[in-house]
Amino acid sequence: MSINLYGHTMRTLNNDILLYIFILNADMFSDDTDALHTTRSTSQVCQSWRNLMLTTSSLWARLIDMDTLAERWNIHWSNELIRRSGAALLWIRAEWTCLPTDIADFLIRVIGENWHRIQKLIVQDQSIFFDFRLARLAFGLPAPHLETFDVTLDDTVLEDSEGVPRVSLFDGYAPMLRRFHLFAYAIDQREPWLHQLHSLELDGAYNAPEALAVLAATPSLQELTLYTQDKDYTHPSLPVMFLPHLKSLECTGLPRSCATLLHHVEIPMGCSLKIYIIELSEYIDVDETEKQLLSAVDVFRRFTRRFLQSNIFQTIHLDYRPSRSIIITGKSTFPMGCQYSISFLLNTEHASNLLATTLRRLVLLDFSRSTTLQFSSLGPLEPSFFDCLSSLDTLSVNEKSLGYLMVIQDDMNATEKPHILFPFLKVLDVDTNQSAVDIEVPVKFVLSRMQNGHPIATLDMTKCEPFDPTPNLDALSEARGLKVLYKLAETDGNFEFICGSGDPARHVTI
Repeated sequence: MSINLYGHTMRTLNNDILLYIFILNADMFSDDTDALHTTRSTSQVCQSWRNLMLTTSSLWARLIDMDTLAERWNIHWSNELIRRSGAALLWIRAEWTCLPTDIADFLIRVIGENWHRIQKLIVQDQSIFFDFRLARLAFGLPAPHLETFDVTLDDTVLEDSEGVPRVSLFDGYAPMLRRFHLFAYAIDQREPWLHQLHSLELDGAYNAPEALAVLAATPSLQELTLYTQDKDYTHPSLPVMFLPHLKSLECTGLPRSCATLLHHVEIPMGCSLKIYIIELSEYIDVDETEKQLLSAVDVFRRFTRRFLQSNIFQTIHLDYRPSRSIIITGKSTFPMGCQYSISFLLNTEHASNLLATTLRRLVLLDFSRSTTLQFSSLGPLEPSFFDCLSSLDTLSVNEKSLGYLMVIQDDMNATEKPHILFPFLKVLDVDTNQSAVDIEVPVKFVLSRMQNGHPIATLDMTKCEPFDPTPNLDALSEARGLKVLYKLAETDGNFEFICGSGDPARHVTI
């Protein structure tokens, strides 16, 4: 009966609402969805839905998904998809590299015959022959409706000028363009469409002066991604670029090249910043390595210090992998939502010294008002970083990382002036991807806090895998009033147990 009621309800929806639902499901750029398959299946549910969908050409025009089509290649269905798109603006995606020749030929034919109505084009390099033909289109033809152009071609295609006209991209005419990236190609800062861009990705084809020259022509940018490996740090005085509308800035590259470029960029308050240091050379001495790394750290500190003068990071995220990497992120949710993050590889023999020096620089920032720490570590860390989190009330951690914090606390207890780590901590949020949770470590942590006169109020294990059977919490009987939250296998909702109350766990539905 419920199925019939559902069917009756769906039949009473007017076409505008139905079409709105169909369009939501037909977004091939959404994560983990097969929008083309979903839309095609939906069009076969009933005749009325099919009629509505087949007369809505824009629905199919946004589904030129070559990745999905290539999985079960059928030239007849692919041609039918293009036919259904009518004259609507096209969204085209081909992120598989090296498509089979017949599929690549189909794709370049579709692009060539419909260039004038392409709205979004996202293509990874396929083959030199394919890339050559696409480059000729991009350089030779106006793009009146193009909004997104994110293309990676074989760099030899753009280096070889023979056969590819070296004129303005899109013949200088792309009035709707908002998002642009063309791998290994340096844009001429005189391109007339630069001023209207909202999203731009500049890669290693640019040195610092060239990148800044392009940024000077993009005052409307909201998202900027930089990849820089410029090893010439001796540029004469460079201008400082202020990007007043920027909401996100990501910079990836060598430490000194990132520092040089970011030193000449100013961002508005509320713009998120992510710095990824990709290499610390093993072939230079430790002093030079430290100098280069700290140049990037100091730029990060400059941006962060300015933000923290009038804002706070509610959450600090710290992820440490010895001899591999470290990521430090500050997240703000109020009054403005943004985050500042720096990460770098630890692949040199001097990694531990570099890490300690870096952390000592970062603790000079004002993290004293941050209230949540998300901590994941595969090794012990310098304790001074945790001392600066004096207002912490929530700790999100896995069992192994919690064990490292307990070692730090034991060392503090052994000093002449012992003090407690995170004195205002109230919530321990155990977050693990392990199939079975060992609650021994969290229990020891809770009891040690209680014995030190700083009990916590809540032990939250709802992010762990559901327990089977019910966890034995007898060891926490002394922690009277402690709230323990957990999940059970094959049961919806959470369970809440109050230690020392004598009451059974209460099932709390979500």
